[in-house]
Amino acid sequence: HLIHFSGRALNQLRDEIVPSHTTNTAIATLMTKNMLLANTKVYNMVPEISYILLAYDCRMRSNIPQQFSGNAAGAAVAPLPSQQIIDGTYSDLASAIKEHGARNESGHTKTIIEVIENELSVMYQAGVSMCNSPLSSYVGMTSVRYMPFYTVDFGYGAPEILAFDYYMKEGMIRALPNKQDGGVDLVFNFRDSHFEELCKFDDIKKYADVIY
Repeated sequence: HLIHFSGRALNQLRDEIVPSHTTNTAIATLMTKNMLLANTKVYNMVPEISYILLAYDCRMRSNIPQQFSGNAAGAAVAPLPSQQIIDGTYSDLASAIKEHGARNESGHTKTIIEVIENELSVMYQAGVSMCNSPLSSYVGMTSVRYMPFYTVDFGYGAPEILAFDYYMKEGMIRALPNKQDGGVDLVFNFRDSHFEELCKFDDIKKYADVIY
C-alpha cells in the first residue's frame, strides 16, 4: 500500500496540525492517531497501548568518535496510552512523541547494540508485542537514504536489483522522498483491513494526494 503527500500537502499538514514540530513528527503524529482509530474499527475495541517507533540520529546523542565514517541510527519507541491519544489533540500527541525521543542518549544506543548482539530473543519478543492487535496499536516509521549507486561495481558487477523491503514487519511505514514534487511516498506494510479503514478518515483524505 502507498500514500503520497506532495510537498505542498506536507507543508499544509505541518502548519495546520503541529506547526511547532518537524515534518517527520507531523507525519508520525497523523499516522499514529489515525492508525489507532483504524485498529479500533477493525477489532471493535480500543487497545490499551499504542507503540510509535521512530529512528533517530545516534551521532546527535552519543559520544561516537568523529573519525567514524558510517551512518549511525537507532530506534526510539514511545509507548502511549491509547485513550490518551484518542482524547488528546494532534499537538498533544506530537509533544509526547518528541518527549520520548528526546530521552535517548548514548547509554540507550549502547543498550540497543548489546541487545542486537546478545539477546535476539528480546528483539523477537518486542517484535511480537509491538503490532496491531486487539491489545495494541503500532506504527513504525523508517526510511532509507537516496543513494544513486545504480552503476557501482564492487568487483563482481553492478547491482541488478535495489530494494528497500529489508524489514518486513507488520505496522512499518517507509518514508521515501519523491523528487517530482518535493513530497514523500509512504509505503505501508499493513494488513488490508487496517489500511482500508485508515484511508476512510477525513484527515488522511485531506492531506494525501495519492492513495493506493
